[in-house]
Amino acid sequence: MPKRPGTLQTLLRTAKREGWVQWIRSEADEHALLNGCRFSDKRAQFVVKFFETFLRHSTGEWAGKPFTLLDWQRDDLVMPLFGWLREDGTRRFRRGYCEVAKKNGKSAICSGIALVLLVADGEPRAEVCSAAADRDQAGLVFDESARMVHASPALEARCEVIPSRKRILYKPSWSTLQALSADVPTKEGLNLSGLIFDELHAQKYRNLYDTLRYAGRARRQPLMLGITTAGVDRKSICYEQRQYGERILDGSIHDDAFFVLIYAADEKKDDWKDPATWRKANPSMGVTIKEEDIASDCREAQLEPAKENSFKRYTLNLWTEQVTRWMPAETWTKPGNCRVVPIEDLRGHECWAGLDLASKVDIAALCLCFRRPADDVPLDGGQLTIGEDGSLELPENPVEAYLFYWWFWAPEEGWRQREAKKGGDFGRWAKDGFITLTPGNVIDYGFIRKQINELGKDFSLQEIGFDPWNATQIATELGEDDGFQMVEMRQGYKTMSEPMKKLMALALEEQCIHGGNPIMKWMVSNVAARTDANENIAPDKEKSGDRIDGVVAAILALGRAMVAKSGTSVYEDRGIQTV
Repeated sequence: MPKRPGTLQTLLRTAKREGWVQWIRSEADEHALLNGCRFSDKRAQFVVKFFETFLRHSTGEWAGKPFTLLDWQRDDLVMPLFGWLREDGTRRFRRGYCEVAKKNGKSAICSGIALVLLVADGEPRAEVCSAAADRDQAGLVFDESARMVHASPALEARCEVIPSRKRILYKPSWSTLQALSADVPTKEGLNLSGLIFDELHAQKYRNLYDTLRYAGRARRQPLMLGITTAGVDRKSICYEQRQYGERILDGSIHDDAFFVLIYAADEKKDDWKDPATWRKANPSMGVTIKEEDIASDCREAQLEPAKENSFKRYTLNLWTEQVTRWMPAETWTKPGNCRVVPIEDLRGHECWAGLDLASKVDIAALCLCFRRPADDVPLDGGQLTIGEDGSLELPENPVEAYLFYWWFWAPEEGWRQREAKKGGDFGRWAKDGFITLTPGNVIDYGFIRKQINELGKDFSLQEIGFDPWNATQIATELGEDDGFQMVEMRQGYKTMSEPMKKLMALALEEQCIHGGNPIMKWMVSNVAARTDANENIAPDKEKSGDRIDGVVAAILALGRAMVAKSGTSVYEDRGIQTV
């Protein structure tokens, strides 16, 4: 059992008398106090003085100026981290986790702490590493530390920077600071006294973290500090550390050696559009990041819901999934989008189709997409205005509307069972003609092929985009036997991102005219979008709330219409093409 030098109240009175009771901020600090830990204002102020005296900013508007710590950097990070001591005078904290939104000066504070551990930690032959998931990220902290060394005459006189090896040598104690990443071949044999792990959320595998964690066991007071922005992988080593830290903060576990600092919005309680929420996750707001820039990003995220997750993660420091709900119901059902234009009015006109045959035991969907000048689509329904020769004259710089029509099929027996279990409106939709229930437990693709051939007689069907999953046979029949131009479109970012973004833009502008199809209203509400690092998007069927086949079919159809508009969709031969 740890030594308990006195009651908590006695220790608090002593801390108040000695002038450091303000540093006892949590149940974790009280627990450490009972175990003999104390706060040394002298030790904490020494580190703050080191920053202000020896370190200089190297980039931006503060380049060349002394590194004066911001309030949160001084009071919430540096002073608690270095000021709390154990009974033997060594540092209380041996591991730490700091999480804060992007653009709050993480790289600069990481670099400064690395130099403190290199130069001013009193460790003979110190070994300090800046680590990250990849070499480039690991180099960011090192590069900033190297620039700080060059900007300080006192440090430059005592340090040797070796860029080719990503190493800084502090000659008075033969201590080293080096960059290290997961792709460095060997990390065994390290005897670390300090480790700064930058952007821990990007560390996909735990091997590097675990190896480095135990590399300081022989040191007197090793410090391993992870500083990161929120990520997306809740099975990662980073999220594991976050959860551990949260349990320390709420008092459910005790670990005197683990430092925790998290700046983040409360996803359940906070309004993500409120500036007060932004401040909770951005302690440097007004200094390294401007409120008007956050406000601009927030407006963009509201207009483009696919960007909402990125805003919440990078600006509000919220752990998000890689998928998010794609389109709000109020966007899809705007009055302009729900205009009714009878498809008979488009007889003979060009259109493009999308065909999604996800499963024979579920829903199959076909969508036809027509391009029309927006001025020719009435606001209150009714007939399109057609010229005497049957053509439409485009105005200069026309705003285009896109008209969408769907056909759905499902196996009758399967959907009766589904409706009995989950409820729904499938019986009514079938009665109203919005979906065709085919006999038995599986869809008869013959119904679909027949429908497409009938549509081909009434409209100038240019291309049919289709997902090859479960569709190879019918695509071959439609292409080789029936003479339709079939275009294979796999559901990845390459083919889906641009038309999916376009569909959102059309809905926002009330130029996505769908007539209020009730099945589509349901399916749109189900769609989850996944994103990649370049903000490309695609539907995620696995994470979506329920069926989204009609949305996929619309994206495929719109994608072919967009390609045709660019002038790159002219085919002389019929059959199957791949994009």
